[in-house]
Amino acid sequence: QQAGGGGGGEEFAATDKSNVDGTRMDGEFARLRFGKDRRLVEVRRCLSAVNPVRIQISSTEVTDHDIHSTNQNKLQLIARRTLALSVGRGMFTLGTATPLPTEALPIPPLQLSGRLQSNDALIKLDVSLLPADHAA
Repeated sequence: QQAGGGGGGEEFAATDKSNVDGTRMDGEFARLRFGKDRRLVEVRRCLSAVNPVRIQISSTEVTDHDIHSTNQNKLQLIARRTLALSVGRGMFTLGTATPLPTEALPIPPLQLSGRLQSNDALIKLDVSLLPADHAA
């Protein structure tokens, strides 16, 4: 289902499976304004937060506890950046959807986990280590 956009003639496909992050814009205005320019695609890629971030950590003879602590610290930094992406994503998509008053707005997921480059293991963020104002 598509809703006509406000202000730019964009179309925002909220339920489209390729639009998981809510930033896909296919419309006449985008094609006329940007043509074959890839800026919108690049902005969309930069603001994406649906896939786990790749984490590269050099493990030079440290204990498992130190590796876990280092992974969590790195993941906390990445999580702060990921949480800030929602503001940029909101600015990028402002006015691109006109939802019906009876419809719930789709809220794109924020992926706060990471994937190690060395062994492709998925690391979940330990929210007990976050400051009190972030862990809710």
